[in-house]
Amino acid sequence: MPIALCILAASLAQTVPSSAALAGTPAWEAVVVESPVACAIDPAGQVVVADSSGEVVSLSARDGSVRWRVAAVGDEALIEPAGIAVEAGGTLLVSDARARRIFRLAKDGTRVGVLEVQSPIAIPGVVAVDPSPGGGGRIAIVDRADGRVHIVLPNGQSFGRLPRELLNVDGAVCVPTAVAFRPNGELIVSAAEQDRVFVIDLGTGADNAYRTASWGGRGPFPGLFRGVSGVAAAGEWVFTADTFNHRICRQDAKGQGRLAYGQHAIRPRDGNGAVHYPRAVSVAESVQRGDSTGPLAVVCEPFERRVQAFVPGFGSEPADMRLELPNLDGVQSHFGGAAALGGDRLALHDPESGTVVIFDMLGGTPRHVSNMSASGAKPHETGRIDALWMDDRGRRVLLADGGLRRLALWELTERPKEIIFEPFMAKLVKTRPYDRLETGPNCMVVALARGVGGEVLALAQPGPHLVRLDPSLRTVESLPIALPDTTAQPTGLAVGSDGGVAVLLDRPAMLCFFERTEKAWQPRGVLPLKELRDARSVASLEGGEWLVTDSAGDQVVWIGSGGIIRRVGTRGVADGQLWLPSAAVGDSQRRAIVVDSGNHRAQRFGAAGEWEMTFSLGRTYTRARSADEVLKVKRRTPSPTSAAPLPRGKGGEQ
Repeated sequence: MPIALCILAASLAQTVPSSAALAGTPAWEAVVVESPVACAIDPAGQVVVADSSGEVVSLSARDGSVRWRVAAVGDEALIEPAGIAVEAGGTLLVSDARARRIFRLAKDGTRVGVLEVQSPIAIPGVVAVDPSPGGGGRIAIVDRADGRVHIVLPNGQSFGRLPRELLNVDGAVCVPTAVAFRPNGELIVSAAEQDRVFVIDLGTGADNAYRTASWGGRGPFPGLFRGVSGVAAAGEWVFTADTFNHRICRQDAKGQGRLAYGQHAIRPRDGNGAVHYPRAVSVAESVQRGDSTGPLAVVCEPFERRVQAFVPGFGSEPADMRLELPNLDGVQSHFGGAAALGGDRLALHDPESGTVVIFDMLGGTPRHVSNMSASGAKPHETGRIDALWMDDRGRRVLLADGGLRRLALWELTERPKEIIFEPFMAKLVKTRPYDRLETGPNCMVVALARGVGGEVLALAQPGPHLVRLDPSLRTVESLPIALPDTTAQPTGLAVGSDGGVAVLLDRPAMLCFFERTEKAWQPRGVLPLKELRDARSVASLEGGEWLVTDSAGDQVVWIGSGGIIRRVGTRGVADGQLWLPSAAVGDSQRRAIVVDSGNHRAQRFGAAGEWEMTFSLGRTYTRARSADEVLKVKRRTPSPTSAAPLPRGKGGEQ
């Protein structure tokens, strides 16, 4: 390009406003939470955050500093806060998905009472309060159990449930994820799995409500989403947390608008305007921030364990706006919470693209050899992968798809003589809806395991039930499994070398062992794992050992009959360190292959816990890199040589 044209292009780029700059500018960030999943703004200057690890945290709207934090309301401990909202008088509503209650807290975090709802809500999720003058403080609550939105009055009296057909798109009913009220009392509902946003006029009752607008679909362009998990409203605008597009979008109540705040955080812990898997958003048009007042938007990023705030733009969108898209340079892999190993093949899930990636592990160095599936609703596509299974030869791969509520069985070709990338290695063999697993209505498969003889075992909720499947995915047997009476949820399933079945519960963490009887799977022992903070997966190893990931604790542990034998991992980004590990599998040499989701990579540790390698879709490293090298910064710090156990602490990189 001639120099004059280059100068002209640069000049235009400086004078024409960008979509990101118009959407907002960074205000502050707070790395003082473990798993922020919901937030709300009190116009008096308080930002309140629901931390699903068991806390409510109050931050200053001025700079994000902590004002107070509570882990209990009165005599009741918070277990899993899932939603938070501010009522007209400043009282806080906090929904707890595991306590199955909605608490009322004062502005200082002390308990005021409980919202006693006339029509019971089984698993309360996101909550929102109607701020409109004629709304009477109506409260919208997402019930995760039945996938409905309940509307109640401040005294708990029912205002009705949204009819399912209001959230219908092309004949398919969308499952609500989040809710928010517009200033005029209209209700905004997001459906993450279906990438849709709905605007609902509640009228005189939820049963008489009608839809005024709907927009969305899957994609990266303005007006499309990839996992719209959070929603907020302020002024005339609707703000959405577009999770897998890593942005906060702004549209009007008809879905028109191209502004988006945030750029994809390329490297782990990127911030200062770069957002990474935003989960929730709250926006206020006017909030007290020290000596001044003005607009503020707050974003929850559980993936980064942080809350970011920015000053949003409320002006009209100019016609000559320059669209600013995320810089994807350096993005190579995104590994989710599922993994399976069969023979010398490893299957990992990429939640951003919806694909399952296949590695050939023969020879010691992982080689990416194929991809299978993609995001979508067609038979060969996937929604949300919750678990993976492989046969012992690495020829068959089973996907538990919670988004589309079905099992999908794929078959891989034999290993070629020359190991190359083969895009057509996998073919879809069969799918089976969850409703045909004979476990009852609305079941979800949360874990898969390879049983004795190579059969498929599936752990299904609610119930739970343990389902045995034949090679054609037909149900051979479905029996209830007697889990302990606890608020902990099952997250992992494995079969030991002796044929015994083990189920992992998350928090309080415990490994439960079962034996089959004629009518149920009965417990034969429980191993408490009190040192783990959030157990996410379990795999069996030779010699009667088990491999367990602790996501919140950023570690993986080897477990024997007496408890923890060894552990690897500390919080961080250096090789040998972990950030929110989500799954681990063990090979025939008792080595651990760990899905280090928070660092977009996988790592392998030897049987004694020594670090051996880090790999992704792009490269494999066998020399341990320091955090500075991983983040590609200039300063240098000593590089770790192993992942031997180190003293543990809470918070911060160790």
